Order: sequence, then structure tokens, then C-alpha cells
Amino acid sequence: MFDRDDFHWNLSECYGTVMGVTYNDPNANGVKDSTENHLNAVLEVNSGNRYAYSGLEPYSFCSDSGSYIITVPNTSLYHATIPTSQSCSATTLGTLVTDRDYTFQAISECYHGVVSIGGWNPWVVNNTHYNVNYGNVGTEPLNGSVVVTHHLLTTFVSSIPMPDMVDGQMLTWEVIGMAAGANVSINITYHTDSTALTT
Repeated sequence: MFDRDDFHWNLSECYGTVMGVTYNDPNANGVKDSTENHLNAVLEVNSGNRYAYSGLEPYSFCSDSGSYIITVPNTSLYHATIPTSQSCSATTLGTLVTDRDYTFQAISECYHGVVSIGGWNPWVVNNTHYNVNYGNVGTEPLNGSVVVTHHLLTTFVSSIPMPDMVDGQMLTWEVIGMAAGANVSINITYHTDSTALTT
């Protein structure tokens, strides 16, 4: 069933347009080199407490007439935003403001690894799969070990990649020189013993 309510388009024209790029700047030269990646960012536009999203390269947003300060309120973990703020003004209709770029530069000596594990509930007398994901969210290369200890009523079947060491119920993968921002997934298959029914 359809009603007969009027439908209205509310069209408005940009008084001004602001454009720029937000990117990872590992060499900290303040210039977007061809090998440097775009990073998504939320920009805060004051006055007016407006927000714009930099999800494409270059980002762009409409502005009303007047002067504005643009900041990035939430920086990437262990990174500094350069510059911290920039101004722009739209003084005439059709003003185009370009080069409002923000670089994200790593703060040195931040070591931070993360690990998560998930998978299906075990099936007795069947194989079950776990996924282990680990990554380097710091700014320096990481060395260490990822260790998974499975229950005594389970038997390790296989994994991709295979562990560097199997010691009873303990599986170990060595992490050597893991680059900042890198992520790795391990897919583990294990078998649940029939005696789990009686436990």
C-alpha cells in the first residue's frame, strides 16, 4: 500500500570544498611517497563540531562560508599526527582548499604484540578447527613465541603453518622480526578423544 505524501529533495551547494590525504609516513619525511599507504581517519572540523571521514584518497568534504580548524581527534596507536591541526577558509562561493594532508608517523620503541584465538566447540570423536591470529600493533619489529596448549583429551592433527615445536600438548610457533603492522593467521586442526564423553 502506498500513501500520497509529498516527497521533497533538499539540495544544497557546497560553498567551499576541502581536500587532502591521510597516510602512513614511515620515513617521516612529511611527503606521501608512492610506497606509502592511505590510512582511514576521522577529521574534526571546528567551529561547528562537524566530522568528515577520510576513507578515500584524496578525501573531500563541503564547508560553509567561514574559517575552520581541522584536527584528527583519534590518532593511530603509537603514532603522532603531523600536523596536529590545520586551518582553512571559504571566503567565496566555490572555494577549493587543497593539500590539507595529515601524516601518521610512528613513535619509536613501542613494542606491542596481540594474539586472539577462536573456533568451533569441540566435537567428540571428530576433528575441530581453531584459528589463532597474531599481529604487531607496535612500531618496532617483534621477536617471541606463540604458544597454544590444548586439552589432554585432544590430539593435535595438523596446522597451517606447522608449529616449529610440538612438546606434548604444547604447540609453539617462533616469531622472528615480525614487521610493525604485520598480521599472521594459524589454522589448527585437533581431534577430540572418545573418552571426553565420560569426563
